[in-house]
Amino acid sequence: MQAVTLEVESLYDNHGTFQFSMKAGDGLTWNFPVSGGFITMKLPGTLELITPEGWAGIVDEDDMVTWTAKSSLQVIGSDPVVFGVKSASTELARYGRYVDGKLLDPAYPAGAMAAFAIVPEPASPVLGYLGFTYVGPAAMVPEPGVVGLSVLGGLLLLRRCRR
Repeated sequence: MQAVTLEVESLYDNHGTFQFSMKAGDGLTWNFPVSGGFITMKLPGTLELITPEGWAGIVDEDDMVTWTAKSSLQVIGSDPVVFGVKSASTELARYGRYVDGKLLDPAYPAGAMAAFAIVPEPASPVLGYLGFTYVGPAAMVPEPGVVGLSVLGGLLLLRRCRR
């Protein structure tokens, strides 16, 4: 039995644009029919999706971005296909790091892909699901707003007055 692989190269421009060049490894071809298959990644602070021709992308409330085939079969083979985001986050984080079978930080899960893998010998489709590591935008910690700081200042003043 052949291992099903996907090579993911993470690219970053130091200004919030993260791109992910994906290609099949070991002579495989990944097929994404319109009615099935996906690529999903956690990408905090997404402002805009970078989506290849023929694909559709959505962002959910948990910063999960999912790409699927839009109107026809899409293929990831030996030629790279590039997905990405423009993010409000400019800090980097490594996603999908495991030690002894345990995810190091649940805030940074592995990316996931499900599709039909066409293996070279025998040339038949196999449903494949795999996780992959990547470097993407770090989770954003909200800065305290003016209202929050005013409330905190008021509480400190109130506490001081009661002494």
